[in-house]
Amino acid sequence: MTKPKTDKETITRPGRTKPRPDQRRTEMSLNQDELNESADRLEEIIKEIKELLGEAAELVQDTETECRAEAYWMAQIEVALDNDHGYLASGSVTMQDSADELREEAKESEDSGTTEGFYEPERKAERRACGDGAQ
Repeated sequence: MTKPKTDKETITRPGRTKPRPDQRRTEMSLNQDELNESADRLEEIIKEIKELLGEAAELVQDTETECRAEAYWMAQIEVALDNDHGYLASGSVTMQDSADELREEAKESEDSGTTEGFYEPERKAERRACGDGAQ
């Protein structure tokens, strides 16, 4: 059995390791095609999650827990995906917003004539909201 990585130089999450916030580069290594492919995959994931959420709704349908499920976890998941739902609330940044941002980054790198995607300095404050500590 292998021990989980406890290296203080990285933050580990299931399936990935990423540098600590103070070690991040401001330039991304994804090119335009990769950015667009990532956006496409996010949109596919949104559809898959919606399908699974529908299946989950069927599992609790006509049970005592249905009302609580619809009011809490089902609503939170649906609102986090995109703004195509029947709830009054909306997510401040949805998964669809992230897909749109990836496409925008690809377009900006195309317009600037570079092949690499990049983070705009004015967006760093927005990214800090994610807790990544971008400077």
